[in-house]
Amino acid sequence: MNNYLGLLRAERIYITFPISIPMASIGQLKTTSVLTIMGLLGTFFIFIVVLALMTMFAVQDVYSGVCCFIFMFPLVIIWAGIQYVTAPWVVKWATRMKSLKKGDNEFFESTVNELCQTAGIKVPKLGIVENPNPNAFVFGNKMAGYTLAVHTGLLETLNKDEIRAVIGHEVGHIKNGDCDTMTFLSVLPMIASYIAIGALYATRGAGRSRNGGGLALFLIAVAALAGLTYLITAVLVKYLSRIREYYADAYSALITDPTHLASALAKITYGLSLAEANKENKGVRSFYINDAETAAADMAALKKGNYDLDGDGVLDENELEKAMADESNSKWRKVSGIMASHPPTYRRILNLKAIAKDMKGGEGQKPKTEAQVYEKVDF
Repeated sequence: MNNYLGLLRAERIYITFPISIPMASIGQLKTTSVLTIMGLLGTFFIFIVVLALMTMFAVQDVYSGVCCFIFMFPLVIIWAGIQYVTAPWVVKWATRMKSLKKGDNEFFESTVNELCQTAGIKVPKLGIVENPNPNAFVFGNKMAGYTLAVHTGLLETLNKDEIRAVIGHEVGHIKNGDCDTMTFLSVLPMIASYIAIGALYATRGAGRSRNGGGLALFLIAVAALAGLTYLITAVLVKYLSRIREYYADAYSALITDPTHLASALAKITYGLSLAEANKENKGVRSFYINDAETAAADMAALKKGNYDLDGDGVLDENELEKAMADESNSKWRKVSGIMASHPPTYRRILNLKAIAKDMKGGEGQKPKTEAQVYEKVDF
């Protein structure tokens, strides 16, 4: 246990400074999802309009600009639809997940069945990934069904209570209906990046044409516009991705135990901070319970801050309190976190700490329903 520098020592992980947390609800999550979708589609609409105007200006032909607009917007919608349908197979291929048959892992299977029954949802298909990094994820859609998968490293690193809490988190994603939203939205920044890269690549051959200089400038302008579109849409998708993690944490706390999930997140964060960069496909990071880059940043910040005052290799309650208080006030972490697919671990633990306190009767009525537990979500 002493090897888990910074976050472990599970029995002492929960801090004691006061927390002020605003009201939240599942309705707020759904509203945020709708607004994010509107923002993404609106951004792409503006991108296509500007692209059409640029085309008209470049070729001095109104007809060409109108054709560009008429062609591009439906193409984006069709592409996003194809992504929505094919995403489950893409994720399975990218993660090298193997489907589990009945009886392959009785604990995993029985735990998923129990928690899905508690949540009142259909039991998803199960999968496992031969990967030493402790992680878990759920993916799919209503058409193809959902799949809940775990890494072998998760089963080997966490105890049964912690594994159960992680599975509860993934069940929360299905219950909240955010898997479908993320599957659809994640393709939009990808489309913008493809256009930007394609336009830049095309400039290499532009010089061979009769009006090579003008064409090259046009393609560079397209690449810049697509790059800006990518940045805006990626920020929106990452924002929604972070919010949905808080809600899934809260749901796991309701149907399992918040202290077990907090302990699991600590172990997962440490394990992922040691993960090799090529071990995790960048395209599917948003589907995991935690992200290797976020985990590495969390651990680097804790080590850099010299919070291990007694030099024993772990942070006790007082040391962890100081570390989390400093990190929560760090402007750099707030800015750099804009492009993170997952919230900082310390923020998630703070939410779980607040829920655990209420469940013990520390503040008013104990949360018994989704609405009550979601009131403790702070993002």
